[in-house]
Amino acid sequence: METFKIYLNPLQKQTKYQPYLLFFGAFTYIVLGIINLIDKNVFGWVWISLGIIYFFLLYYQKNYSTKYFFEIQSDSIRAQQSAFKKSEIKLNNIKEIYIKPISIEFILSDNAKEEILLGNTSYKNVIDIKSKLREIAKEKNIKIN
Repeated sequence: METFKIYLNPLQKQTKYQPYLLFFGAFTYIVLGIINLIDKNVFGWVWISLGIIYFFLLYYQKNYSTKYFFEIQSDSIRAQQSAFKKSEIKLNNIKEIYIKPISIEFILSDNAKEEILLGNTSYKNVIDIKSKLREIAKEKNIKIN
């Protein structure tokens, strides 16, 4: 079986100019902060702080938010749902699969639950993931609801 992989954070919702616009916004905040500091206004530090936070958010969006994925391999299901939540489930360890409208819940052999949320994924990708899971469940004799 070949690997099935879908990115959960669709890049088509993002314009190609969005990183440049975010960079311009961060730069503008810092410039406004410097202008306020020159005018002896204490709020200049607030503007500069917001500009720096803006740069961190730009870095986060560029390096982390585009790397969320759902992958089905021959022996496991892997998902990176956020910067801190990564799941790997062995197919022989799955007892049951519950397919919900925007999430998939796996009941494992030891009755533990693992849920993968698909709320920020495009509708087409959700349908593709669910159909592929049904196909795998049939192939591996896993109960599906």
